[in-house]
Parts: sequence; C-alpha cells; structure tokens
Amino acid sequence: MREVKVPSVIPIYALGGIWLVYALLFPMYRWADFLIATLLSVGAYFVLSRLIPPKVELVEDKPAPIRTGNAAHDEQLQQWQAYRRELAALRKQISDAGVGAKLDSILTSSDQMFELLKADAGKFHLVRTFSTYYFPTTISLIKRYVDYGDNPSQGSNVTTAMRKIETAVDTIEKAFHDALDRLYRDETLQTEVEIEVMEQMLRKDGLGGANDPFMKK
Repeated sequence: MREVKVPSVIPIYALGGIWLVYALLFPMYRWADFLIATLLSVGAYFVLSRLIPPKVELVEDKPAPIRTGNAAHDEQLQQWQAYRRELAALRKQISDAGVGAKLDSILTSSDQMFELLKADAGKFHLVRTFSTYYFPTTISLIKRYVDYGDNPSQGSNVTTAMRKIETAVDTIEKAFHDALDRLYRDETLQTEVEIEVMEQMLRKDGLGGANDPFMKK
C-alpha cells in the first residue's frame, strides 16, 4: 500500500463558479471583463488550493509482472495472485473478529504457498485443486457472507447460512494450512535426499568427520 495525495475539486468548482457569476453580473463584450474574470478565478483557485489540503488515500500497488520464463507457470501464478487480491478485498468488509482472523490465516498461508509455487513450477500438482476449486469457492462463500451481513432483515434462513459459512471457513483454513505443510514436506524430503547424497559423497571421498584423512593423527 502507498499513500496518494488527491487534490480537492473545490478550487476547480470555484474557478468555474466565478466565471459564471461574473458573466451574470457584468457584460462580457469588453476585453477588460475577460481579464478581470480570469484574474479573479485564477486567484480563487490558487488561494483555495493552499487553504484546502489534498486528501491522502491508500492505494494498493499493482503487483509486478511475473516472468519465470515459463508462460504456463506465469499464468498459474497470476491467477493465484488474482484470487488472493479478491479475497483480501473481501476480508476488509468482514466485521466479525473470528471470521476475520480465519481469513487472515488463509491469506498468510496462501502467500507462503505462492512463494513456494513461484520457486518451483513442479509443485503445482500438489495443490492444483486450490487454484481450480478451493480458492474460487472460498471467494464465492465470503461474497455471500458479506451480502448476508448487509441484509437488514437477517431472518432465520440468513442467520443459519452465515453460521454454516463460518463453519466452512474453519475447514478451509485447515485445508490451506495442510496444503502449505504438504508443500514444505515435499521440500524437506528433497532437502533430506540432497543431504544424504552429499554425505555419501563425503564418505566416498574420505572427507568429513572421522572419515576425513586429514583429521587422523
């Protein structure tokens, strides 16, 4: 997020308003009238611009383009980012602390999953259903939850539906956490294999620990 200063529109309205009022009160067939109206409107514009500070708004930065060298991989990652942004926008509309905390947890897990998927396109097969089903379905449910929350009547049917979605969010949070753990488990297995191969090479070359000939006295 970054701060953007948005100038007030009041000075612009004042500029046009002065021209309109002046034209109603004085004849506009003399060059002096045009000069006076111009000076008054420009003066009002600059005075009001100084008196009325610009409004500061928070604007979400556009994500940098993803270029991994693999077009299909880039498309998968961009779709993941799009789902993430949409869910984050919905999260801001949730007032319930419990549901909000669950969504924050889901977003955190999705961010960590994204970094792992970005580093290795081969990992997508482990969580393919998240980008094709779980993520979009979660967004659909949260949209309904927001709509139900804005419903002024909130009858028994609406209340029951909201409770069911809250229960579903618990399950979804655990699913994202388990999927993240699956990605890390795959990575840790690869790490263990690399360490085992390295240790075998060290033993073969007589290096490291007790097998290192340079360590023998």
